[in-house]
Amino acid sequence: MFGAVGARGLSCFSFRHLIIRSQTTTPRFALQPSCFSTSTPKKRVGTHNGSFHCDEALACFMIGLADKFSGAEIVRNRDPQVLETLDAVVYVGGVLYDPSRDRYDRHQKGFDQVFGHGFNTKLSSAGLVYKHYGAHIIAKELQLDEGDSDVHRLYLSIYKNFVEAVDAVDNGINQFDSDEPPRYANNTSLSSRVCEAESGLGRT
Repeated sequence: MFGAVGARGLSCFSFRHLIIRSQTTTPRFALQPSCFSTSTPKKRVGTHNGSFHCDEALACFMIGLADKFSGAEIVRNRDPQVLETLDAVVYVGGVLYDPSRDRYDRHQKGFDQVFGHGFNTKLSSAGLVYKHYGAHIIAKELQLDEGDSDVHRLYLSIYKNFVEAVDAVDNGINQFDSDEPPRYANNTSLSSRVCEAESGLGRT
């Protein structure tokens, strides 16, 4: 996702700190021993089970890069009682979007959150997570202060050239409106690739 920022950072972009779990208690991937802590229980991040989509897959990946959720366990479940016990929830839950509780779901009546900074595309769960943790993740990976001008520049550029398209596709927003300029940049068919990957997994 952040490959264009140069050689100074972003070497930790890996799923090695995440664990995917279905409704059963059997983990699909084991955490590395270095991820375990005897003093602090690992965080748990919830999303829906069943078919997965581009935006919540990206949201889970990004939130796992934040210091607050490093080494987090991903719990795939739709049960509201289970979701209520988790440290963060993306895409599912139907509860009011509430960043103070790390609830990043857009499926509420009247939801109208946008990224700001001149961008007006309604956010998906990925955009919601990026809005709140994107600058922190970039600063951490580049070993810069979050207030650094380069961090801010990349924060806006990555949204424009990558995340906004994910938001728009998830919200069913067309890129073009007749002969007018495109509403957003789409430099990758990422959403369709994720759908194809999900379909492929279903066939095996």
